[in-house]
Amino acid sequence: MQVIKEYIIEKFQQKLFIKAGIEIALKAMELRGKALVDPKMYKKLMNYFFDVTAIQKVFPILLLDGLGVGVKMLVSMLLLLAFNPLLFVAGIIFFTLYFYIILFLGRNGIDFALNRSDAKHSTIYFLQHIKDEEGSNEEILQRFDSSLSHYAKARQKFFKIIIKQLALTYFIEGLIFSIFLILGGYLVIIGTLPLGEFVAAEIIVTSITYSLKGFVKQLDYIYDTIEGFYKIHKLSVGLEGQNL
Repeated sequence: MQVIKEYIIEKFQQKLFIKAGIEIALKAMELRGKALVDPKMYKKLMNYFFDVTAIQKVFPILLLDGLGVGVKMLVSMLLLLAFNPLLFVAGIIFFTLYFYIILFLGRNGIDFALNRSDAKHSTIYFLQHIKDEEGSNEEILQRFDSSLSHYAKARQKFFKIIIKQLALTYFIEGLIFSIFLILGGYLVIIGTLPLGEFVAAEIIVTSITYSLKGFVKQLDYIYDTIEGFYKIHKLSVGLEGQNL
């Protein structure tokens, strides 16, 4: 199964790179022999193609792992329902609340990720053409320092989003364990839940939270994938806009 998974990922990566490369090449060839609206921007745009590697490496993994987490959660919740409806309801409430808070904390995450990406490419472009910059070495370094500072600030804003989402995940993990322990213990005491089923329910909840924690740790990769799609789209649209 693992070999098949790796095969699917490899084929996806090949197809994505080839398809994106052909699309960009055809649009770039339409500009041959024509005046450009902004020659400087044209050079900068081509760097965006490197972001296709983020989609190549991350998107299929997230897609397959994300589906795996979804299936595991569905099966686990059905098992909790079979054990006791109260456990099922508690699970639905907590996991729904968790996802809503994750989305709320990440409401600016995409914007900050795209700003980080723009700042990164601006810095790379500056380095590529630093020999053509006007002014003394000190002036050039000051401008480059400003570019680096802009990137660092953009990255810091984005990192705050990620760290909040991770902190929430660890907090919710502890809260879920505590609530299920209290609720399950109460159900065992009053005789509505056998001890064996209570232990099994705890194992199921542990498995779910472990999977969620592993997936949330990949949030940065999710944002990288979004950046990749954004840059490829920006490259495609930018090439069309260069045609006078």
